[in-house]
Order: sequence, then structure tokens, then C-alpha cells
Amino acid sequence: MDEQQQICPETLKVLRRLMVQYRDRPAVYRDLLLLDTLMHDYRSRVELTELGSGDPGAPSWYLTAGEVAELLGVTPDAVQKACRLGRLQAVKRPGSREWRITPDSVADYRAA
Repeated sequence: MDEQQQICPETLKVLRRLMVQYRDRPAVYRDLLLLDTLMHDYRSRVELTELGSGDPGAPSWYLTAGEVAELLGVTPDAVQKACRLGRLQAVKRPGSREWRITPDSVADYRAA
């Protein structure tokens, strides 16, 4: 793959930090979430990076419970409970306790 086509992992980290910083400003947060989703969508199309399990339903760019907890200002346990109750759209790696949550689900949850 061409070096110019790749999205720098540091860019994704900076975007996530901005999402945390601006989570109390809905319009800015929504735009940052859209950028995050677009970058991950592009990255997944270019690299086709999947979770180590090979599960195509759970791309590696989904957010972890810890990342979502930081974005929402709650504990990871609260995020896991929301996943179990179906309030957040999430998948689990086979044989793992890790939840992977879709960025769109986080936006919908915040809006509710």
C-alpha cells in the first residue's frame, strides 16, 4: 500500500483526544465523530483491518469500552452494562470479554 494512503495512528489519537475535550459541545462533537467515522471507514477500505479473531462484524476501529467511557464521562462498567442491555450497539470478540462499540452507537446514545 502507498505510504500516502495510510492514516497515521497518531492522527486517530489526536482526534479521539479532541472528541473527549469537546464532548460537551454537541455540534463540534458530532462533527468530530463524523470525521472519526469517515477516517475509520476509509482506513478499513484501504487496509481491510479486522480484529485478530477474523470476525468481519467487528472491525478493529470500533471503540473499546474504555474509550467510550472516556468519551461519555462514565465508567467502563457502565459502558459494558449499556452494551449488555442493548443500549449501545456492540460486538464481542469470540472467547473474550471485550466489547467493541460502533462510533454511530455512541453518538445515538449521547443524543438519547
